[in-house]
Amino acid sequence: MATPAAVPGFQLQMRRTFAARRERVFDAWITREQLDAWFCHAKPNATGQITEFDPRPGGRYAIVVEEAEGKVFRLRGEYREIDRPRKLTFTWFWETQPEHGETTITLEFFDLGEQTEMILTQEHFPNVKSRDRHGDGWTRCFDSLTRFLER
Repeated sequence: MATPAAVPGFQLQMRRTFAARRERVFDAWITREQLDAWFCHAKPNATGQITEFDPRPGGRYAIVVEEAEGKVFRLRGEYREIDRPRKLTFTWFWETQPEHGETTITLEFFDLGEQTEMILTQEHFPNVKSRDRHGDGWTRCFDSLTRFLER
């Protein structure tokens, strides 16, 4: 289970250990087919589509998620740092929910042999409510990633 922690300055930090080697967990974030398989289907009754994907420093990504009721969410960002398999940093902006502002996400991957500890740090939230809502979403995403890696 992911363990969210409130960090000063409206930051979110979550840790999760996955039963997969570090390279496999890292690649699940930067390989389009893999990201599509777990991230775009993390929320029940929702489907997503990656509409832009260029995983390199300065490259951009965009994802559209549609709930069964028809509500559409658009997400975009830019990759800042890719240090395979140790670290991934990118921006995160909900076009359809601009009140959350643009945040920065850093993922760190720690080699535990046949397991990987991943630490997600998301910074620059405008308020506690926004931070906490993202923590709920990341918990669903981590659960989905766990199921994907178990295949």
